[in-house]
Amino acid sequence: MNSVVSPICRILYERPYPHPDDANLSLVLAELTTATFRPFVVWTYNRATQGYGHGDYYATRLDAEIAFTQRWQNLVNARRPAASPFNKPDASQGKEETPC
Repeated sequence: MNSVVSPICRILYERPYPHPDDANLSLVLAELTTATFRPFVVWTYNRATQGYGHGDYYATRLDAEIAFTQRWQNLVNARRPAASPFNKPDASQGKEETPC
């Protein structure tokens, strides 16, 4: 069995996404294990798949914290897409459609 070493040294901050539709997602600020040019990352973490994605890397912790805060504000302020007009009940429901 192969073991995979996580590149994460430590999770500095983690916040669950603010929308109920995104219940499995968290915004994470992490410090990576290896000394790299950009050792801090802001990622989206999916608890259902235990996977990270959509990351942005930063050279300093301060830059990463600023980005984390901004990304969090964007999530909080994001408007959910409007419901599709095709899902709304209307007078034609239950009627046979005329073939084209």
